[in-house]
Amino acid sequence: MRIISYLMLLMFTLTSACSSDYEVGDYLKVESERSGLVLGLVSYLTFDEAKNLLHLGDQKIVVLEESKSPKQDGIPPFNIYTIKVPDIDVEGFNGALMLFFFNNRLMEVRFYPIDIDGFALSVDGLSNSKSINIEPYTRAWLDKDYQGNSYIGWVDVRLQKQFYAWIKNYS
Repeated sequence: MRIISYLMLLMFTLTSACSSDYEVGDYLKVESERSGLVLGLVSYLTFDEAKNLLHLGDQKIVVLEESKSPKQDGIPPFNIYTIKVPDIDVEGFNGALMLFFFNNRLMEVRFYPIDIDGFALSVDGLSNSKSINIEPYTRAWLDKDYQGNSYIGWVDVRLQKQFYAWIKNYS
């Protein structure tokens, strides 16, 4: 009897740990309400839409990451595409721009301005805080990457939550 109780508890724990608020199809869904990021970019844009909006044309784009998960029944895709535009002007500040796509939906943008302090002052509310929320679903923050380079990032928190849920539930 005691073994059955332990097995039931174990099954409940495993089921709870693997549960998700998302259906398989949600990992490809494009929400109708998009959230503003920077440079007129909004979340859920495809790569081609973002490229056209930024008028990149033949401008040099560096692909930093392109990975696709193998197709498996019952497991949603996990496709990551990250690009860098090495030289771009954002509101009068020059720097590099990185765009992160999750399942061909723009999730996050990072800007590495040459003058980080000046640019940070130009972002409403960010000069007084390391992180701010921008309605409806954007979080902007000031940080450094793993190489110590300062940047300002914008992310749609819905897509970020979905990204982390996929990792938790399927990796």
